[in-house]
Amino acid sequence: MRLNIQWIRDFFILSKEEQDIYNHEIVLINTQRTLVMCVVGMILTLANIFSFAQNIEFETGLRLVWRQNVIVVHATVFIIAFVCFVYILIKRKLNGGFVMPSKVVVNVIQLTIVLAGILLAIIDQMLGMGIYAFLLVIIALGVVYYIRPLNSLLIYTLAITLFYFGIGLEQIDRDVLLNARVNGVSFGLIGLGLSFIFWRLILKQIKLTTEVNRQNEELIEQHSEKDRLFSILAHDLKGPMGSFLSLTEVMAQDSNEHDKEELVEMSKALNRSSKKLYSLLENLLSYSRAKLQILQLKPVKIDLLYMGNECISQYEELAKNKGIILNLDIPQNVELVTDAFMLQTIMRNLIANAIKFCKNGDTISIKSTFTDANYICISVEDTGIGMSEDMLGSLFKVGVKGRLGTKGESTSGLGLLLCQELIQKMNGRIEVTSKENKGTNFFVYLPK
Repeated sequence: MRLNIQWIRDFFILSKEEQDIYNHEIVLINTQRTLVMCVVGMILTLANIFSFAQNIEFETGLRLVWRQNVIVVHATVFIIAFVCFVYILIKRKLNGGFVMPSKVVVNVIQLTIVLAGILLAIIDQMLGMGIYAFLLVIIALGVVYYIRPLNSLLIYTLAITLFYFGIGLEQIDRDVLLNARVNGVSFGLIGLGLSFIFWRLILKQIKLTTEVNRQNEELIEQHSEKDRLFSILAHDLKGPMGSFLSLTEVMAQDSNEHDKEELVEMSKALNRSSKKLYSLLENLLSYSRAKLQILQLKPVKIDLLYMGNECISQYEELAKNKGIILNLDIPQNVELVTDAFMLQTIMRNLIANAIKFCKNGDTISIKSTFTDANYICISVEDTGIGMSEDMLGSLFKVGVKGRLGTKGESTSGLGLLLCQELIQKMNGRIEVTSKENKGTNFFVYLPK
């Protein structure tokens, strides 16, 4: 019983996704169809007015009243359709030639169609038992328009009720009245069922189309991202690989012509090129594993001060050579449960990135603060050259080539992309603030 009630509730009460589809897509479709219905309605009503007005002067009594009433109903429908038609055209012109969705116009035309069908069926009872107008509009409404289930239930309930009691005002033959009511109610329920069916069909179709479009966009973006990534690698591998090959070639061919000091310098240059290659390939491997969902979160308890010291120790020599001061401002006994490898990778990349864009005398500070009971903020703040607003907006985008560091260090942007991927896997977020010539601050928020 509870399951049935839940099913009924889900059917009549739209979810947020369904509400968005209704407001942004289905209302537009209904408005476009209303424009067509207005044109068709004006043509049909004019034709009917002309037909019923022919030879009306020869009619008397009940037939004259019948014709006059039919003409009045059609004339009223024509006026309403004309006003709505003009309104849609004006809104369309103001919108650059595109139809503007309008729930009001759609609802007005829907009610006009229903009431016209009921009135014509009542009027026809003056001379016979015809209810064709009501049967036509009650079916057409469910087929032409995509109506929300709750609205559809209200409209059809109102239409069937008005029809049921309305035709009794003019039809005096009980058998004819019973037959008309049975047929009218039956067709009304059929129309309601069709309305439900077409609503579900359009909703399913739009959801499917939206999902297909989303997947296509993701595939296009992934393909584009792959191309941009290969472009980055081709550029950034070329430099250190070229230096590496040149130096090894010189050392292999002309080793006897170089003294010990020259060989030592070449060895240091080889070491620097090797470190660049290793760092780039390490980030690429981790980034690829994260994107392919191979890299899985393995939470362990981490002493943040200990990890901060480990990360800083790896870059002390590099910072010292550039005259940069590294500060670690993490209190003792700060612990969090997360993946140690991922956190260390994030901190190392952010520290290395800060060193690239700092100059002699600048300071880099690694800090931690508790934002609330559940999250901790780890920040890497520097007093380096900072970034412009345009640079800030292009961070974390594949294929955006970064600028050179203060000592000409190359940068691929892959380190920040890796940080973003890992932080997302850790259910955290990363924020950046920066001002040119004043420094950059990276804030990593992670659950404790």
